[in-house]
Amino acid sequence: MLAESPFAVVLNILIVALSMGFLIIVLWYDIHRRVNQFFALFLTFMLLWNVGFLLSGIAPILESSTRFESLTRGMTQAGFVGASIGGWALVTVIFGVQPRNFRRWTLFYIVLGVGFTIWLVLTDNLTDSSQIISVSTFFFLIFGSLTLYVIWRYWRKLQSIALIMGILLFVGGQAGSFLNPQLGITSLSVSVSSIGTLMISFIVIQRELIIPLLERSKQLESMHEVSVAITSRIATDAVLTEIAERAAEWLGADATGIFLKHDNMLQLVAIHQLPDSSLHHQLKLGEGVAGLVASTKESKYLGNYRRDWLGIEDLPLAHETFGSVICVPLIYDNDVIGTLMAIAGLQGALFEKTDMRLLELLAAQAAVTISYGNLFNTQKTLTDKLESTNEQLSTVLRSTDNPVLAVDRNLNLIFTNPAAEEVFGLDTLHSRENIRRALPRAALPLDYRDALMTIRSRGAYRYEVELDNKTYLCHVANLGDERIEGFVAVLNDVTELKELDRIKSEMVRMTSHDLKNPLQAAMSNLELLREDVESIGDDEIILSVTNIDQQLNRMYRIIDGILDLERVRLGSQSDDICHPRQIVYESIDELNDMATEKGVRLIPQVADNVANFMGDIDQFKRAIINLIENAIKFNKVGGEVGIKTQNRGHYVLFAISDDGIGIPEHLVGKVFDRFYRAHQPGAEHITGTGLGLSLVKAVVDSHNGHIRVESQFGLGTTFYITVPAMARKIDVAS
Repeated sequence: MLAESPFAVVLNILIVALSMGFLIIVLWYDIHRRVNQFFALFLTFMLLWNVGFLLSGIAPILESSTRFESLTRGMTQAGFVGASIGGWALVTVIFGVQPRNFRRWTLFYIVLGVGFTIWLVLTDNLTDSSQIISVSTFFFLIFGSLTLYVIWRYWRKLQSIALIMGILLFVGGQAGSFLNPQLGITSLSVSVSSIGTLMISFIVIQRELIIPLLERSKQLESMHEVSVAITSRIATDAVLTEIAERAAEWLGADATGIFLKHDNMLQLVAIHQLPDSSLHHQLKLGEGVAGLVASTKESKYLGNYRRDWLGIEDLPLAHETFGSVICVPLIYDNDVIGTLMAIAGLQGALFEKTDMRLLELLAAQAAVTISYGNLFNTQKTLTDKLESTNEQLSTVLRSTDNPVLAVDRNLNLIFTNPAAEEVFGLDTLHSRENIRRALPRAALPLDYRDALMTIRSRGAYRYEVELDNKTYLCHVANLGDERIEGFVAVLNDVTELKELDRIKSEMVRMTSHDLKNPLQAAMSNLELLREDVESIGDDEIILSVTNIDQQLNRMYRIIDGILDLERVRLGSQSDDICHPRQIVYESIDELNDMATEKGVRLIPQVADNVANFMGDIDQFKRAIINLIENAIKFNKVGGEVGIKTQNRGHYVLFAISDDGIGIPEHLVGKVFDRFYRAHQPGAEHITGTGLGLSLVKAVVDSHNGHIRVESQFGLGTTFYITVPAMARKIDVAS
């Protein structure tokens, strides 16, 4: 046989050498890729077939034993069967149509076919090779037919005519080996299959090794172009559309889609070559391939969507229309903001897992760009709002009649409105001038240090300014929250208010002199009249005189209350050391008779170590008396009034409580208003001026204290007063 076809022998030797080289290259490059594994399996059995064929031709020349000839024929047929099965497996993987557990089934077929052939070789009756040929024919008919069916059914998935031609040559060469041996074309059939194998090997090496290496630089250049194209878009919608189009162009995908995450949902916000009706389609996290990728932050590759994905469809009719699918997460700052999905149709191109890495590169750039776009849009919105707010504020400040000035930390002017420029005679030349030179001395605080300390402690400082026969109340506050950047001053014209205050003071003076004196005279004469009336003994006249006396006394209390309020408002109070124990017990002594007459018990509770405080003793005692008096008035017969005082941190606490009728919740906030009298059930018979609690609040405020009330209707009321304490007493015994 060697002599008859030297060309076939030389060709087979060359093919064996090339196949060995291809096998080594593939295993060295990446043994973990499925295509490479099945390609190596196919090449191994092709080598076995070719080596066995060569040894079969050499055996007659060497005059070897029958045993050797049978073994070489068995090796040839085992390689033939394995190559048939391996060729089908390789084609199935290349076209991406392998079923589940494909690797296990392929191994089973190899073990079954090759193992059975080897078993026949090892039996004793090997002089006739018909049994081996029958086994080879059986497996070839099955797997050769399957290989041709895969090519016919899915040829559109491949754009390589050379690969399809190589597969056809391989199958045709195997089929030719079953023709009549006397035709002399057996060696030609092996050569045709070997040539087909070389074509397949060249295409696989090109696809899996050469093209990826050559395209590395092109990929980097393309990545740069994609980055530039994406980052040149500012609007988020334009960015998403550009990403979807570029992803489809880069991978040769039939369609792409971008899902963005909103709370626990994914929404399809950008599409390319997908139905418009799919836009805004939503998935929960974990649903569909996109939801799974978003929840796990891991990319997902599906060679066949219908076969490999059994969960909820990503889009309607996905199982009927999707072929190969790649979905990668869009991650920014370790958070998933969405997913990018590339889709091939049922008859479309088959994605490779390397395509998933390329899509991940695009997704990383896309995630940054989308986040940047969102941040840019948010910043633009905030900037627009800020500009609008500044414009509105500037309009308000420039239209107001109140002078407004702003200065920096060095007291240089940074803003003045027209009203301030008119009042102080400023112009644009003073835009950055120090206020000590730009403003008259009368407009500035008398004590700068006191003003700064007050602003630092209280956040604001107020003082009066006299300019051009007008009085302004100047309110100064900080500019800046965490760090003081400057100060802003607003001047309010209070000239008319000051005049009204002067008139009111005159009215109060008139009340104290022109009303109180005649009222006292009337009350004195009424007492003389009462003596004359009582001597007559007319009950109706006595009742009338009593009513007149009550009304005159009520008027006298009202005048006294107004005068007390005015004195407190004007700050006409002494600054003495106030002893809480003394105030409480003197107040109780003054009201003991009233409490006894009403049947109410007064219960003092004064802590032994209660601190003193600074204030006006008479005014503060008047406030406590008013609270106790109210507690007696609004209490029930047999009730109790508690007067408690104790230390509370750096303050002295007074608590006056009763178990009387209480105050309805909707009236609690009004009890400190002047002349306010609550009309509540159970208080119809109680008289008063409506000034007592307003006087109490004014006194507490003048002592830098605080007052609050707690009440439950029908259960009682408690008033709490706190005033700053002096140094607390030390209990020596303790």
